Amino acid sequence: MPKLLHKTKYLSLFKTKQGFIFAQRRNINSTAILCFKKVKGKYFFLIRYQPLPVVNTIKHFKWNDCFACPITGSLENKQAPISNAIAEVYEEANIKINKKHIVASAKFVPTTQMNETVFCFLVNVTGIKPINKKQGDGSIFEDVSYNKWLSLEQVKKIINKENDKLYLSSLAICFNMFVNTYGKIK
Repeated sequence: MPKLLHKTKYLSLFKTKQGFIFAQRRNINSTAILCFKKVKGKYFFLIRYQPLPVVNTIKHFKWNDCFACPITGSLENKQAPISNAIAEVYEEANIKINKKHIVASAKFVPTTQMNETVFCFLVNVTGIKPINKKQGDGSIFEDVSYNKWLSLEQVKKIINKENDKLYLSSLAICFNMFVNTYGKIK
């Protein structure tokens, strides 16, 4: 059994007998959901811009600078990943989806320093109208986050690092699911 080194409401640090230190979030696993739609023959992707805690260590970023990612969320106790994905799309994008809108899924482990599994979903929201309600869960984190529909070319530029901004690796993984599902789109 690992030794608990530090614990907060959201994160615990542990050390194994072998000296390996790892972090565990309160809700260990999470979801990453990339929504897309096709309009007049072109694809658009819903990119969620959120602050990242790591930027406090990078001098030219501020705490409320937002970075590109898919919609994300932490799984609650014993919640199925697909249920969380459906709830997060509604909470963060005001779009009501169901299982039939999910066209691909995958899972990955983001780093060897955490015991988290990220469940990724690719969701086709073509033709679905957003519901008019306040987005987010009311936290300061959600208050500074925002969504933006980007073209295929704009998302490729983010992932290909044609700018100096950071982005979440889950965005690249979700986008790769799109490419694997629909082929190389020009």
